[in-house]
Amino acid sequence: MLSAQEGNYKFENYGSRSILLSGSVTGSVEDLELAYYNPARLAQVDNPIFSINAKAYQWNLIKIRDAFDDEEELKSSQFGGIPSMLVGAFKIKKWEKHQFAYSFITKSRSNYNLSFDSGLREEDIIDIVPGPEEINSVTSLGNNLKEEWFGLSWAMPIDSTFSVGASLFGSTYRLNSSNNRRVSIDTEEGVIAYNQLISFTQKSYGVFAKLALAWKLDKMDLGLTVSLPYLAVYNKGKFSYEEVLAGSGSDLDFLTKVGFNDLDSNRRVPLSIAVGAGIPIGRTTISANLEWYSGTGNYRRINIPSFDRDESNEQLDELSFNLNEELRSIVNFAVGVEFFISERLKGYGSFSTDFSAYKDNPNIFDLIDQTEEDINFRQDYYHVGGGVELIFNWANLILGANFAQASANFRSPEPLPLEYITTSSTNGASLINTRWQFIIGIDIPFLDDLNPLTRKEPEELDE
Repeated sequence: MLSAQEGNYKFENYGSRSILLSGSVTGSVEDLELAYYNPARLAQVDNPIFSINAKAYQWNLIKIRDAFDDEEELKSSQFGGIPSMLVGAFKIKKWEKHQFAYSFITKSRSNYNLSFDSGLREEDIIDIVPGPEEINSVTSLGNNLKEEWFGLSWAMPIDSTFSVGASLFGSTYRLNSSNNRRVSIDTEEGVIAYNQLISFTQKSYGVFAKLALAWKLDKMDLGLTVSLPYLAVYNKGKFSYEEVLAGSGSDLDFLTKVGFNDLDSNRRVPLSIAVGAGIPIGRTTISANLEWYSGTGNYRRINIPSFDRDESNEQLDELSFNLNEELRSIVNFAVGVEFFISERLKGYGSFSTDFSAYKDNPNIFDLIDQTEEDINFRQDYYHVGGGVELIFNWANLILGANFAQASANFRSPEPLPLEYITTSSTNGASLINTRWQFIIGIDIPFLDDLNPLTRKEPEELDE
């Protein structure tokens, strides 16, 4: 992985209001995103119906500084749609007390390509060749992650104040990560060319389950959601490695090309428990949320066999790569305010933490480095959101934004894994991730003249 977003469980939220409230909605979610946040609330929302959440966009900027050259950076920005959720509710006549919902969630989606061209520079880096050399290096990093959920939710009221619910989601997950480095060195004795290409792919299919409780009390709403650990049904990985050195001399030049398919792999997402409250103060509602995530032991994401770089070249060691992961226990909190401005206008504001769970995380730099020391990205995000909701008889229009930023320091990898080349690099490098999400949402009730998302009768709005 290129970034640490998989170790940040609150990096994505779903639904216009939930994004503007930074996910602080376990006890107060009113729209059908409750299938994800608290399915027990399905039995407490009046006349749940299918609704449309219109466009939401995000701008994401990733910078990696000083990883391969001093005072240089790799940079990639991306603008596009954010992960989305489609939910609809339905009933079964013979089970009058039971409420159901179906959902399709784009849980995670990212595609980043970072490249850096050092330009031509002069430096004495080759021990076996006298004098300075002219060097040009090009580095490209790629990361593509996509995870989709599809599920069914159920809820039932126990009495007028208490309900229970559950959601079951099937998950499809695919991660591709790659690195390509090309180095050209012009010496007095000729040109040396070095190229290294590394890539890995992980696929995982499995099941996520959520169990939930919801209370509707006189002075507040309460919710509890238990998200069970991920149950994998299918896990496989791929790995490929190419390395070429040419022009350095017949005794030193080599070519390595290997590929492994159907590798054993593993993916773990631990148990979490979220508790939340929605507290009305007049016509304003404060939402608060606390969520605990358990950790995992150290495990290998993909089992990559060891292999020889070049059997005919005794100066080259056998290569062995470890893509290990370990997650620590963390606690995140969030608070949001939905405040009344007028009969036609609401406001939103929120803040949440998003601490990294990583102790060790697998990433493409570990494969580049070829040393026994792990390179880890641990990024703690802080999310700030805000916006407004315009209320009409026929629909609600939601406008707003959410901002998040985090940075991580890590040891820069060895620029070239060749014993007789001594390239200069800093010991420390950094990764900075900045994200803006822009919400242009519209909720349209199709099947009823009453909009359950605002809990207001149309005649109230005309008074």
